[in-house]
Amino acid sequence: MNLILFGEPGVGKGTQAKNLWKKFGIPHVATGDILRKAISEETSLGKEVAPYLKVGKLAPDTLVSGLVVERLDAEDCQAGFVLDGYPRTLPQVETLEAILKEKGKKIDKVISFEVPLEILLKRIMSRGRADDNAETVKTRLVDYKNLTEQVKDYYASRKLLVAIDGLGTTEEVFERTLASLS
Repeated sequence: MNLILFGEPGVGKGTQAKNLWKKFGIPHVATGDILRKAISEETSLGKEVAPYLKVGKLAPDTLVSGLVVERLDAEDCQAGFVLDGYPRTLPQVETLEAILKEKGKKIDKVISFEVPLEILLKRIMSRGRADDNAETVKTRLVDYKNLTEQVKDYYASRKLLVAIDGLGTTEEVFERTLASLS
């Protein structure tokens, strides 16, 4: 099963991806975590993307796509994966589809978690990450909305997108997520 979890920062994609991993054994591929790790380890990629993340901007498509390609080639992703934070742009969608087609795979479902903006702001600010200050959060949410509407429309037009109410307990959201997969 190859899934994409879609939604603004703070909707709970990471939490639900971990639940899916526990239930189905498919790895959680979170581009945000990969980028933060590269920055903390001061890898060449980390040094290249750090300036973007510090001001709340998204890393360039080529860098993020390169990371995802590398990660999807890993042994644990061969039976499936849960993408979190990718793709966010149409060029990333094109790259992902080309990669998957080459491997004889496809995206099975795109799950979009829907949460009101005021709740998102509270959730994000309570995480306590260094890159989660008020200005950065606002910039990230505006960028996200501007860039991803076309991606959401793309997957909706292919009948792969399902919207899930992201409010409620973790368990309630996970039950809705599982129901969307059947």
